[in-house]
Amino acid sequence: MKFFPLSIVILVFCSASFAQNPNVTLVANVNDYPTIGYNDCWGYAAPDGREYALLGVRNGTSIIDITDPSNSAEVAFISSNFSTWKDIKTYQNYAYVVNESGGGLQIIDLSNLPDSATLTATYNGFSTSHNIYIDEIAGILYAEGNSSEPVRVLSLADPLNPVQISSFGIECHDIYAQDSVAFVSEGTMGSFGIYDMSNPASPTFLQRINVPSAGYCHNAWLTEDGNHLITTEETSEKTAKMWNIQDINNIALVDEYLGGSGLAHNAMITDEYVYLSHYESGLKVLDIATQTD
Repeated sequence: MKFFPLSIVILVFCSASFAQNPNVTLVANVNDYPTIGYNDCWGYAAPDGREYALLGVRNGTSIIDITDPSNSAEVAFISSNFSTWKDIKTYQNYAYVVNESGGGLQIIDLSNLPDSATLTATYNGFSTSHNIYIDEIAGILYAEGNSSEPVRVLSLADPLNPVQISSFGIECHDIYAQDSVAFVSEGTMGSFGIYDMSNPASPTFLQRINVPSAGYCHNAWLTEDGNHLITTEETSEKTAKMWNIQDINNIALVDEYLGGSGLAHNAMITDEYVYLSHYESGLKVLDIATQTD
């Protein structure tokens, strides 16, 4: 379930400046829709230097100008189907939004911020998706799909007109991609699949991490040097795990961590820090410098 206490952690996850300092200080509280509820957040840094938090609200997307965090304010709201789950990513000057109640892939034009944002197009090649990820260098959008197409691969060569060019996988909850390699969190399969996406029209299976005594394999994120992968399992008392993947044929578990509530949710990596969200025990910042040296 992707439901964060966003009124507390929005600026932690969405402000680019936070990545330079892992010490967390609350500088603002945003909770414009307390009776509706939130389900996701992502960040957008505009070409003019302004920063925005893109907040998934259960009935839409709230765009908050956080350039001056102490004066954060909503500057646009884009309605959507009502859904407990939603996911948001950005590419160029667009936000791509999916949910699990229908309406397809919304494409929101952010180029006129802070004055306005508009729903410019909707891709209807699928109706729902739980998670998406965009490889911005390759211009490829990955979308969680269904049993016949666990991961859908869409070209963003024309950002307003995505085109599905392939599908792959055995099961999918989430996807991360870097350097034309996709890492698929395979949910109830208890594994993380690794695929060569150098030809996105023809994905090639590389390797699978079968987690010992696995829970629900929830998300994965790669270090910037590509040598280590952190994974989470959305199951009580299952640790977040760091894997050395330098030798794809000899992947090794090198470290584990779990916060006080015993239920990790999502891990993200910036520089030498892991930002790890938990149910109830909040955000933990992990120093992985010794792993990435």
